[in-house]
Amino acid sequence: MAEIRKLKIGKQIRGFAITRADVNEEKRTIGLSFSSESPVERWFGIEILDHSSEKSVDLKRLKRGGALLIDHDTRNQVGVIEDVLIDTADRKGRAEVRFGRSAKAEEIFQDVLDGIRSNVSVGYMIDDLILEKEEKGQPPIYRATKWTPYEISLVAVPADINCGVGRGADDEGAKEFEFEVKEAKITIKQEVVKMKCRHCGKDLVEGVCLDKCEERKLNVAVQDVRKAEQTRVADILAIGKKHNCAELAETSITEGRSVDEFKSAVLAKMAEKPPIDTNLDMSQKEANKYSYARAMAAAIGLAEGKRESSFEVEVSDTLRKQMPINAKDRGGIIIPLATRAGLDSKTATAGAELVYTEFGGELIELLRTQAVLARLGARIRTGLSSPISFPRKTAEGAAVWVAENPGSDASDTDDTTETVTLTPKPLTRSTSISRQLIVQSIVDAEADIRSSISSSIALAIDQAGIHGIGSNNQPKGIYYASNVNAKAMGGVPTFGKLIDMITEVAKDNAALGTLGFVTTPGMAGKLLQTLVASSAGSAMIWSGRIDEGLMCGYNALATNQVKSTLGAGAEHGLVFGNWLDIIIGMFGGIEITVDPYRLKKQAMIEYTIFAMADVLLRHPESFCKATGATII
Repeated sequence: MAEIRKLKIGKQIRGFAITRADVNEEKRTIGLSFSSESPVERWFGIEILDHSSEKSVDLKRLKRGGALLIDHDTRNQVGVIEDVLIDTADRKGRAEVRFGRSAKAEEIFQDVLDGIRSNVSVGYMIDDLILEKEEKGQPPIYRATKWTPYEISLVAVPADINCGVGRGADDEGAKEFEFEVKEAKITIKQEVVKMKCRHCGKDLVEGVCLDKCEERKLNVAVQDVRKAEQTRVADILAIGKKHNCAELAETSITEGRSVDEFKSAVLAKMAEKPPIDTNLDMSQKEANKYSYARAMAAAIGLAEGKRESSFEVEVSDTLRKQMPINAKDRGGIIIPLATRAGLDSKTATAGAELVYTEFGGELIELLRTQAVLARLGARIRTGLSSPISFPRKTAEGAAVWVAENPGSDASDTDDTTETVTLTPKPLTRSTSISRQLIVQSIVDAEADIRSSISSSIALAIDQAGIHGIGSNNQPKGIYYASNVNAKAMGGVPTFGKLIDMITEVAKDNAALGTLGFVTTPGMAGKLLQTLVASSAGSAMIWSGRIDEGLMCGYNALATNQVKSTLGAGAEHGLVFGNWLDIIIGMFGGIEITVDPYRLKKQAMIEYTIFAMADVLLRHPESFCKATGATII
């Protein structure tokens, strides 16, 4: 009875060598051989990659700007494959690769020039396999009649061709092959063909020309090269247009950057200067004519079943499409988180209509609590439409001293990381406003409506960064976050204990960035009257104004955003830290819904504001909170 043999084969790799003559330093290119018909021992037998015809090898992936990687790591690309072909004369796969200009690519290319890196490896998958030869006592010989190379890598240590890749090394996309093995031995006469160098005509030794001729060139069709370049340029221009990086796109094309390198450059630029408005792209003229009062009037119209065409309604329709997936549509109007509207008394549609024609008193502004996180240096990310994750390193591997030729490998000391995420959390506030105020065309009315809409939301987010409990859908602020440093005060803070707070942050290597204190006005007033030391002539701990001064050499702010009822009810909040390590995320715009009927007899409009936001501590160790701090 015939034996049924099944083989499941995943991704394989093979190693080759780069010679110095293959390198063009000016063009930053290398010509290399990445495959041959040399037999390689695998766990299932001897493997031969067929090179008898160009149909044997599927080069589509490599011809579409295939990646030049380091150690087969898809996250570590240093170049691109520009030319590739199968040379049926000497049964080899050949390629020309070009290095990028990133810092990593420069480092690797220099190693190649210096002869430090001279090993190349190809990753591939077998598509069709035949049993070519089997003899008793000998491993079976298989020929891959169809196979697909995926990438080419520069490696520090080449694959051991005597060992091959073990079972299960990369089962993703593995293919299963089945063979019927009969009792009679299978023998196929294999003719040995002596290969010659196609450039100088000399015999090849193990597939390598010992003469190292200087004229090695790849005969790839010019059309393929041109098409690949056109694709690269088109992709870079499209990405640049989408992210408003046209100038960077042109520079990247000129410098020969790959699409992946350009994407990395775009991300780096976006990180340097985060957006300050919503993800709605308004021109200066459009932002100047946007009116919160008209937006409120439009919301009333929607509630009454009337939809009037206006600029504010158009803005709302655009913003609604960009709201987070989990944002509930309540049928109100969406307003942008920020506009650059500048009202004046001369420009039509930008303030001229708001000039007083008769005497009118100014609106009396509410004495509101002062928000502090942004003033202290917290970073604000607006225009978000989905959760955004940040990788965070939690531990770093250490270098170790070893003897020369120790006879054993040094212990691994790996970095460890985790991920923290800004997630949209709903925030709401309901209040009422005079119908007459909405229709009043005066600057103070517009300013009051804007302030009324935005201030309570802004203050709630601001306070969450300090006191958010992390439950009931609240962000987790400094006083509730884990791994935040703490220092017990045991009463009125002393100069020494405040220095201890700074020291705790410094011990975590976090005493950098925008450092400062924040506390309550009551605590600031107390420290303005508390001596650094009891000796005569000593200065006060807090110097300067009560709302903004200096303490222990650092900026210090006082605000009622910090609670004075912590602990048993008499403890005042007090925090020191690097405020750049707070990120405030704003998702979409603010939705306003109105009820024009409930308070109609009072000529009032009840409205409700809905926003989505989150607060994240990048490094909790960057902060130290005081506990048990009192002013008596």
